[in-house]
Parts: sequence; structure tokens; C-alpha cells
Amino acid sequence: MEQLHPERQRDLSFDGFFYTVKRICSNGDTHWRCVTRSCHAALKKKCESISPLYTLHNHDPPTTDSEVFNAIHLISMSALQTEEQPQRIIERTYALLPYKIAAQLPPFANLARTVRRFRRLEEDNSDPSAFLSTISGEPFVRIIEPDFVLCAAVADLDALAESDHLFCDGTFDISPPGFEQVYSINALVAGRVFPCVYAIMKNKT
Repeated sequence: MEQLHPERQRDLSFDGFFYTVKRICSNGDTHWRCVTRSCHAALKKKCESISPLYTLHNHDPPTTDSEVFNAIHLISMSALQTEEQPQRIIERTYALLPYKIAAQLPPFANLARTVRRFRRLEEDNSDPSAFLSTISGEPFVRIIEPDFVLCAAVADLDALAESDHLFCDGTFDISPPGFEQVYSINALVAGRVFPCVYAIMKNKT
């Protein structure tokens, strides 16, 4: 069990699922419901003791960031190490993944764009100015500093602003050439975790 946003005492993670307060009883018990509105799973919490009221969820728990990052890492490394077409790289990766992990990956078009970006980054000798905008022409690179580059698309910023749950994580394995770490801010949307903001950093701290 993990308490999220303890200063508000509103959000709870338990057994891989996320809950929000439904009501606080006069005897001190707190009833929690699943954050997915169509799901009726609920918990009762008194002090640090949690009792399930109705535990059957009608959806899978959100996949951990590490599993998704590992899959994206495999795609990005294949982009740099092979000359295969993006479609072939993505299809081969999908074939290696469990269905629950594959279902959490970004859309196919986004993954193909990731392959092209990594290859362009290699060709451009890690010049972040080559990625100032998305393929559709929207701003992508927001801040360029000597030690980091901050990236976010407009739609991803909108999703981040509307999400009640934010998650932050860093990884070293998928860092593009010339950088040491990719740090992401992720939003929980419809029970799934999506990366929205990327900080590509020169250092590991």
C-alpha cells in the first residue's frame, strides 16, 4: 500500500490499483473507490488497516513505468543498431511482449516517430534543435539549456493538466547519444499511464 499526496489524504495506491476518497464516516473510517469511474471496487481504511469492501475490478491495473520504458528502450536501441524499417522494428517488439504490456505502449504512429527521431538524433550528432517541433509542426522542444533539454507536445501538456495523478521516473537505458538520463513526468489517463513531459539530461543527477 502506498499513500499518494499525503498532504491532501485523497489518493491511495493498493495492490497496483488507484483509489480516491468516497466518504469519511463519523467513526473515523474512510471509504475509498477506484479512480476508474466505471469500476465499483472499493476499500475501507481505518488508521493503517485496510479492509476490501468490493475487490473485483473490471479493468487491469496500470502497467508499471519500468515495463513500458523497457519496451520503448528495445525499440529505440533497435532504431540505432539496425537499418530496419520502423514498422518492422515495432512489429518485432510487439511479438516479444506480453499482451498487457503491449497494450500500454503508445500508439503505433508515435512509436514509429520515436524510431525516426532517434535516427535523426544520431545523424545530427545529438543536436536538439533538430526536434524543435513535432511532425505536425507543433512545438516540442520547450527549453534548451547546457545540461538538459525539456520536451513536451501540446496535447501531452493538456493531458498532464487534466490528470489528477502524476508520476515521475528517470531512466538511463534509453538516453540518446550525448545524454545520460531521460526523466519523464507521466499522467494517469483513463486508468493508463502516459509519459507527457521529457527532460533529456546530460547528467545522472
